[in-house]
Amino acid sequence: MIPKKTEISRPIPIKQLNDDVIYTDGHTRSFAAHLNGLEKDSVFWDEDDLDWEAYEICVKWCKDEGIYTIADLKNRVVDSEGYRRLWHKRCDIMHEELETKRLKQL
Repeated sequence: MIPKKTEISRPIPIKQLNDDVIYTDGHTRSFAAHLNGLEKDSVFWDEDDLDWEAYEICVKWCKDEGIYTIADLKNRVVDSEGYRRLWHKRCDIMHEELETKRLKQL
């Protein structure tokens, strides 16, 4: 019998965004760990400069879809093409819109 892992291999970066603590990366590792029965992630405070306006939009998208924890992704797994089409394309459009908005503010 193979023992169940009790922790993920690398800690997940997190940051405070308004009233929420959010992952800034490592969502797939965290979800895989959750599926393997891990109840808590090992995390660290991310010190990188991030585009907070973009993160606020992404967090709003998740909340609008009822995604508040990594466990809420359980019935939302898609293949890599679906992920590219549904998430990456959406993010690319959002970044283009933010860039256009910011250029107009100059």
